[in-house]
Amino acid sequence: MKRMLLIMILLPVMIFAQGAGRYLNNSEVSQSFKERYFSKGEQDFFPMHVGDLWQYVYYDHNEQNYVYPTEKIVKDTMALGHRYFVRYRYWPHNNTTYEILLGYYRVDSEGVLRVLDVDDRNWNGIKDEELLGDSLDVLPETSYLSFTSVYPDSHIVRDTLWRVIGNDTLFTRKIFVISGEQFYTDKIGLTMIWPDQSEAVNLTGAIINGVTYGTLVGFNDESDAGKPAKVELEQNYPNPFNPTTTINYAIPSVETRHALSLQLIVYDALGRKVATLVNKKQSPGKYSVQFDGSNLGSGIYFYRLQAGKYSQTRKMILMK
Repeated sequence: MKRMLLIMILLPVMIFAQGAGRYLNNSEVSQSFKERYFSKGEQDFFPMHVGDLWQYVYYDHNEQNYVYPTEKIVKDTMALGHRYFVRYRYWPHNNTTYEILLGYYRVDSEGVLRVLDVDDRNWNGIKDEELLGDSLDVLPETSYLSFTSVYPDSHIVRDTLWRVIGNDTLFTRKIFVISGEQFYTDKIGLTMIWPDQSEAVNLTGAIINGVTYGTLVGFNDESDAGKPAKVELEQNYPNPFNPTTTINYAIPSVETRHALSLQLIVYDALGRKVATLVNKKQSPGKYSVQFDGSNLGSGIYFYRLQAGKYSQTRKMILMK
């Protein structure tokens, strides 16, 4: 019994230490290792693949325990002629996991993180535009205004470091922000947030393009993490559109853990069916489908989702 109690006390401490990781200064890494490392190609500080997952850990003094928020890229979507990846955060609190949309992101040909502004982050009243997220392939002390989060923040690129995760030693860059510091690591992404006058939020582990780094605490790939809590039919994007638009919808895991018969049908303004986009059983999760109105005339159309007892209809405008 005493041994079990000791293990229970030490386990969070060991996990936290592992999450914090080990950082090396440039002087601690040999020149030959650096040359081999950089000869392999450009760094990827913002990896993006559907299914990529990051788990972090921090100590909640109010709850007196460790909290493990998880972030995941749940889908991709087309907008403004680019492919964006949709990233969510799943925040556990009091036996409930809260789902938070972090944003729509892509990386351009220069390795710069771009953000699709769906929530007017620069407060100019325009939502269908692209904003700067982060740019790490710059000289130290370079500053810029970042829109990576909902609230814009001034970022200054600072030191270059190396982070040891398991058997991997990876190039890392540190960014100074108004609220503290952030650390981005090659091949993984954001690995630590160190707020001013607060404890660090550290990466415990990640799954990037199918490769696992570090340790994922209590994670089960077959769990409900990343699955919606209710049936959802989102507004199509873009809207108005010409001639294609994307419709996103979600099937919950709390209402059914089995495949659900589903129909997604498009009607014209007179109620006539013009297209059947989905007509099959689908398992809980988030889905995306494109509608092509090339053969239709301009006007108002409706798309209706029927999933079990649930039904919802939304309006969209085809403008040629």
